[in-house]
Amino acid sequence: MLATVWEQVIDRVILVLLVAAILTLAVGDLADMAVILAVIVLNTTLGTAQQLRSDRALAALSAMTARRATVLRDGRLRDIDAGEVVVGGLVELTAGDIVPADAVIDRCESFTVDESMLTGESVPVGKETGDGILAGSVVTRGRAHALVIATAHATMMGGIAHSLHSQPASGTPCRCNCRIWDAGLPSEPA
Repeated sequence: MLATVWEQVIDRVILVLLVAAILTLAVGDLADMAVILAVIVLNTTLGTAQQLRSDRALAALSAMTARRATVLRDGRLRDIDAGEVVVGGLVELTAGDIVPADAVIDRCESFTVDESMLTGESVPVGKETGDGILAGSVVTRGRAHALVIATAHATMMGGIAHSLHSQPASGTPCRCNCRIWDAGLPSEPA
């Protein structure tokens, strides 16, 4: 946390305000100096709080990502590290799995997923062949084979994580990279 506070303090605007506070003190204007110092403390506090919230959100997103994935390679199912999933590959998904990448369902049996952390949907959503599924979704029932269309930062979750990480301290993380919908799927989540 001290490192986060320090990052806020060494910001150019804060440094200019500190110089202004010192000059104001030098001319004996204590009231203006007090106001400038109050602005510095308020800005540092708000910036630090926002950065800590952003860090917690990134940690929560990281916890929702798949660690392992079952893929079809060379005609056989293989258990691999989720980071090795590639666009164009087929993943097998069963109840309890976290979807490792944005994908389109190739075939499925009684397949439902919980997408609530990405779409806000309060109940698991039934999926059928041709439907899109998002990385980070949790399979609640059934089995499916899905064709991977986006991995890592190109996924919807990756776009959210990237926007959280790349936002300046004063910005609001609100943009994501929703490439799954560019793959010929509906323009909005089902």
